[in-house]
Amino acid sequence: MVTYASQLVRLMLLAASNVVIARFLGPSGKGVLSLIMSFLAMTLMIGMFGVDEANVYYISSKKASHKHVFVNGIFHAIIVSGICIAAFLVFSNWFVTHPLKSIDVKYYYMVVALVPLFFVNQHAKSILLGHRAIYKYNIFVITQFVILFLGYLLLVPMYGILGGVLAIVISAAVLAVLGLTFLLGYGGPGMSIDFSLLKKSYSFGVRSQLGIIFSFLNQRLDLFFVNYFLNPYHVGIYAIAVAVGELPWHLPSAVATVLFPWIADMKKEDATRLTAYVLRNTIFVTFVLVVILALSGRLVISILFGSAFKESVLLLYVLLPGILALGITRILGGYFQGIGRPELGTLMVSFSFVETIILDLLLIPRLGALGAAIASSISYISSSVVGLVIFSRIGRVNIVTALTPRFGEIIKLTEYFKLLKGRKP
Repeated sequence: MVTYASQLVRLMLLAASNVVIARFLGPSGKGVLSLIMSFLAMTLMIGMFGVDEANVYYISSKKASHKHVFVNGIFHAIIVSGICIAAFLVFSNWFVTHPLKSIDVKYYYMVVALVPLFFVNQHAKSILLGHRAIYKYNIFVITQFVILFLGYLLLVPMYGILGGVLAIVISAAVLAVLGLTFLLGYGGPGMSIDFSLLKKSYSFGVRSQLGIIFSFLNQRLDLFFVNYFLNPYHVGIYAIAVAVGELPWHLPSAVATVLFPWIADMKKEDATRLTAYVLRNTIFVTFVLVVILALSGRLVISILFGSAFKESVLLLYVLLPGILALGITRILGGYFQGIGRPELGTLMVSFSFVETIILDLLLIPRLGALGAAIASSISYISSSVVGLVIFSRIGRVNIVTALTPRFGEIIKLTEYFKLLKGRKP
């Protein structure tokens, strides 16, 4: 429940931030900042090699100590940050003329300088989650969005896009200090690198990382395609549709975040039973939220973002079926990781990743941002279907049973919300 409450606060802050950006910068400015944040997130997803997921698994399952995971995280952040920065500097011309086309080069270099902080923050967040320090984890997450919102509110009106980038810089720096402070509360890092654990972490990460990358690219790659084929204006229009459309998705995302470390400490049969229970209840509530958003989406976009984003409404409607399916994928991904089979999550999203690229290349040049919305929705649905088939086979669960809400469970939603705290029903 704490995590979902945190998600609600995060959503309000994110919505407020988007309103500030949209009102002061318009579609083009919103598009530029969306590309910058997506570029940083993509760098993080690829560069982590899944070590953050391994952090959660090894700490929550008590297969590694805090100090060893801590020192390995510092080592990994230093090495990978150096590699990323070197690559971004050497190939800077390609990045600013292709995926980040139309973005001022000074913003590019400011973003590159942030890479080490993003790696440190991701390690801190994953270690806190591994300790099941749900309150500290959520304080860490909320702090990021509070600082971003305040930064946008104070700096964007004065400095425009530069103010938005400065807000991102300040947020990353403050989070690094907060994250390291929290981790030191559990003890300092080890005095030497645990290469045996690091090898195991990479092994675990490699099996899950492709799935994480594919999943992220399924959600964000279309922004770069829209920018490449069109311009930041259309990226901004599409980004607002995505931001509003993903609102219901944050419920299954919060559930999956809590589910993963608890499943890692369960027997497979218990984990499967718990996941099926959580899945059908979460998707039922998510479906209700999707219906509400479908009925109110036009009004929400009009009031919050203004007439400049009226083109986002149609894109929102096209995205909503896929958003519901994306919730299924998110929960099943947490289950596959929790039982130590992250490669199944990779399999779940790999087909839809290829599907996204093909559909984006075919549809965006012809239909513009609408083509990106169609491609995303189709790929999300495909991924959920594959995930359900895998879940039913390895867990011996009937798909219909796993997805069909039960009246008795619906009227006992208080028990369901206890699960979000990590307690069994």
